[in-house]
Amino acid sequence: MIMLIKLFFISARLKIAKELSYRADFISGTVASMLYALIGPLTQYFIFINTNGFPGWNINQVLLFQGIVLLFFGIRDMMFGEIQTTVQTLVEKGEFDIFLLKPFSTSGVLLTSGFRFSNIFVCQIRVGVFQLLLFFLSLAASLVLYMAFILFCSALIIVFVKIGRITEIIEALLRFSQYPVQILPSALRVSFLVFFPLAIFAYIPAQILLRRLEAIAYMGFVVCIILFYLAKRTFYSSIRKYTSAGG
Repeated sequence: MIMLIKLFFISARLKIAKELSYRADFISGTVASMLYALIGPLTQYFIFINTNGFPGWNINQVLLFQGIVLLFFGIRDMMFGEIQTTVQTLVEKGEFDIFLLKPFSTSGVLLTSGFRFSNIFVCQIRVGVFQLLLFFLSLAASLVLYMAFILFCSALIIVFVKIGRITEIIEALLRFSQYPVQILPSALRVSFLVFFPLAIFAYIPAQILLRRLEAIAYMGFVVCIILFYLAKRTFYSSIRKYTSAGG
């Protein structure tokens, strides 16, 4: 694990140095990212003030929720932003073999190779030590769940080479995590809290900070680990079917 963390930071340092070599592009890209990040909160704000809002949420709580959305998706894109594109390109060229080199595990090398610089916006709030620890635990669980998505998609790419529509479906599902689950029907609400815990990306962390997390949501933490385990098994199963450039 320590070696994989070191590998991630080495990869990140090299990619930052590469981006800084084109400073004008780096600066313009950073400004564009900041402006793009404002779209979500502004959309939520205008919806809230021009409608009845979200049940059980006031404007400050909605802004906190959006801050967590930006935080998670910022961390996600920074740590894993280039993985699917890299896997797609390498599999198409028959060069995925570089991920099979020892001494590192294939999944470990894959998950540490996706660094992409991204801005992260944090919403400040006063919380107790327990809430703060649980909040960071929820962020860790959200990254574990997203790593499960990455490994699953990578497994499909290795087997089928192109999975464009499947990736689009997953990204569309992830957009549900950008809204409070109270707007969903009760069946979907329970599904996104427990069985397919997309609520772990923003809703659950926000509820932790607001000290009103439902007991049922704790099951979502366990499901994240289970899904990661299943995705990892699926990934290594697909490796056995990889034929490199030999077809």
